[in-house]
Amino acid sequence: MGLPVSNRVSLTGDTMSRMKRFAEDVSVEMGHDGEINDEVLQEADRRLKQLPNLPKGDTEVWYMRDAWFSRGIMGEEPNPHDLQKTHILLGKIGLTDLEEIFAAMQGENWSPNGEAKMLILGAGLGHTSMSVGDVVRIGDKIWLCKNTGWKSLT
Repeated sequence: MGLPVSNRVSLTGDTMSRMKRFAEDVSVEMGHDGEINDEVLQEADRRLKQLPNLPKGDTEVWYMRDAWFSRGIMGEEPNPHDLQKTHILLGKIGLTDLEEIFAAMQGENWSPNGEAKMLILGAGLGHTSMSVGDVVRIGDKIWLCKNTGWKSLT
């Protein structure tokens, strides 16, 4: 089922071209005339949340939005109750040790051949490797990656 007409998104021009390329890269099909139905969005979201070369699990990996990056890299702390304002949920993994997560989330480990390129671009992010300022949620604990180690935000 498609979205009701009032909730359909129509894309034109450059935005349409980018979305078509993205949809092709994540192997989903768009509707006629650039309409994106709910199945397309759900499938794209499902595929994007599958981080390559990492075990599946419930640990959330949040990367800084480009607009927040310069502040986060300099040590400013995000609001743990409103992470979507400063960060994007990159996906979920099956690791719970913070140092293992940091090592696993370095680009050369989880995307050695560019496997994450479309995930990173599709999420609107500018960095593949976990950096100072990125966040991990393990259960009800939220951890901020610092210059040395991690800081609990909750």
